[in-house]
Amino acid sequence: MTSATWQTALISGSVSVIVSAIGFFKSRGDLNAKLNEIHDRVTEEHVKKRIRPYKDLMVKLEPMSRQHEQEIVANRMDKAKQFAAILHNEIYGLVGILASNDTREILVYSRAGWIEYGRFQNTLQDVQMRVWAIHQALRSDLGLPQPAWENEVNRRRKRQFATNIIEVKQRVDTAVHILYGIYGELQKNCWLIYKTLGYLSFEKRFSGIILDMDGLIVDSEVVERSCWQTASERHGYVMSNDLFAELVGRNTADVKARLLQEWQGLDERTYELIRKEKIDRVSQLPIAQKVGARELLAWSHSHHVPTAVASSTEKAVVIKRLEAAGVSINEIDVIVGGDEVTHGKPAPDIFRLAATRLHLELKSCLVLEDSVSGIAAACAAGAIAVLIPDSSVSDGRHAVDVRAFKQFESLRDALAAIETSSAQTPGTRLRDKVGWPRFRGKRVRLSRQTNKDV
Repeated sequence: MTSATWQTALISGSVSVIVSAIGFFKSRGDLNAKLNEIHDRVTEEHVKKRIRPYKDLMVKLEPMSRQHEQEIVANRMDKAKQFAAILHNEIYGLVGILASNDTREILVYSRAGWIEYGRFQNTLQDVQMRVWAIHQALRSDLGLPQPAWENEVNRRRKRQFATNIIEVKQRVDTAVHILYGIYGELQKNCWLIYKTLGYLSFEKRFSGIILDMDGLIVDSEVVERSCWQTASERHGYVMSNDLFAELVGRNTADVKARLLQEWQGLDERTYELIRKEKIDRVSQLPIAQKVGARELLAWSHSHHVPTAVASSTEKAVVIKRLEAAGVSINEIDVIVGGDEVTHGKPAPDIFRLAATRLHLELKSCLVLEDSVSGIAAACAAGAIAVLIPDSSVSDGRHAVDVRAFKQFESLRDALAAIETSSAQTPGTRLRDKVGWPRFRGKRVRLSRQTNKDV
């Protein structure tokens, strides 16, 4: 074959390949266009199918909003069960079928939040945050833009890059507040300056409160001591005031270990008999609230300051004792009992769990305690430890003065100091050195000064 023939064949083959490639890409483009057309049509049909069940769900979500907060708090258990059941039905109903995987995930997350709220393991604000996320997710499914914020998918992508639960809450928190226009650019900038100056000052800010129960909220320590002493004497053992002071603030396991060590010849069977008799005696005696407990809880609730009770007593007993003393447990966001942690006070475990359930960092939590072990646990946790000694059973203050950040005679005195400072400058804070606007009503400051100066 001559070279001319080879050249002709090569050109002819090249042309054929080019023509084939053009035809292939054209057919591929036509196919993609057809597929996109089908996708758009099917998506539109599905969106239309979603509109009615989504609107019905929005109506069901309305009672979960802030507008109904008072009713939710007053009927905490019933509302939590009701709302969890509503979301459960939606997850496995028509909305769950039509919704995207991300939206269904948020529904599950919100249902779990209501269950935790009913068990005093979550705050109302956090659950309502999850409900707002459902609103955003539904808008994303329908292809509607998010008001003043990125769409829900992008927000969840950012959430995935958060390294801990605090960052997750901050991202969601910011999204919701921008979404609802609660603060503008000027207020945000003021808050950044306020935060920076706050770190440079000799003050402590807190975003949440964690309270002990016995000896702080309820006047139970003197009753506990009397019943321990009576029950132990009946079995030939002596519970001195000093020994009881060592037990204050410790959980059941630690108390048992200490008494088995202290009382020679004591076996576990006898210990359980003494403990049961003590519990029976305590249950028959009235226990009153401590001075200022009702006012402090009402204040924290009205100012939306997340509040937890972290007691070494078993959680079920904590709830019963608070109710028996007339304490409004619906003004308490989270309750943690000594039976929920492995190591009791002075270990920091119980305060770490309380802060986790409040979705707060421990360094921003104000811990109010009356015992040596409680102050030690709060300091070990890195919280702001404030001592309010229970003078009815033991002074105890000399052992913890150095460790506690501040000291008050009662909860009423502590609250009075905060309210006095709040009246002097905008916001809720104690001895505030910086007068920038309060952020979300949850930033409070403690200045380390003598009680006489407060």
